[in-house]
Amino acid sequence: MVLNREISYFLRMLHKPVKTVVFDLDGTLYLSGRPYPGAVETVCRVAQSVPVYYLSNNTSKSPVFYENRLKCMGLPLRDGSIISALYLSLEAIHAKGIKNVFFFANPEVFEWFAAQDPSLNLNPSVEETELVLVAYHNSFDYRELCELSFRVQRGVPFWVTHSDFVCPDEKGPVPDIGSFMALLKAAYGKEPERSLDRKSGSAGMPRPISY
Repeated sequence: MVLNREISYFLRMLHKPVKTVVFDLDGTLYLSGRPYPGAVETVCRVAQSVPVYYLSNNTSKSPVFYENRLKCMGLPLRDGSIISALYLSLEAIHAKGIKNVFFFANPEVFEWFAAQDPSLNLNPSVEETELVLVAYHNSFDYRELCELSFRVQRGVPFWVTHSDFVCPDEKGPVPDIGSFMALLKAAYGKEPERSLDRKSGSAGMPRPISY
C-alpha cells in the first residue's frame, strides 16, 4: 500500500538527479487490477517531474493489455512506457538467430508475440524445436504441459520469461513460472538456462529506480 510517509520519501528523492522512474505493477501499484489507495495520484505527481515507465515480470498478459489497463486507471502513458520480460525475450531470441521456438504461453500472449515477428515458428515439432520459452501460462491444459515436457526432457534449450515462484492475487499468491520450473526439475532434472526478467537487465533499458 502506498502510504503518506512513503510518498513523501519518494518525492524527496526527486531532488536528486533522477532522470527516469520505473514503477513495478502487480502487487505494487495494484492488486488483481485494483489500484492501491494513493497509487495513481503518486504516479501522476511523479510524472510531472520526470518520465515514468512501468515494469512487469507478469507475462500472462501482453504489453497491449497492460497499456489498456493503465489507461483505464488514469495512469500517464507515453510511447514505450511498458517494460516487459516479453520484449527482453524477443531481443534474446533475435540475438541468437533462433527461429523455431516452442512458446508455452496464454493465447493472447502467443498471438502478440507472433505478431511482433511473423518469421518465428512458435509451434514447431519436437524435432524442429531449437528453444523452449516458458511464459506465465495460467490457462494451459494437461496436453500442453506434456508437449512442453517432451521437449525439455530431450534436452532442448529451455528459457523462462521470469522465475518468480508465485504471482500476487487478492485471494493469495498463485503458482507462477518458478513453480513450473520446480515441477520440471523434479520430473526430469532440467532447469532453465536463462531467465529473461527484470533482474537480468538490458542494454536498451533505462537504469530504473523501482518502487
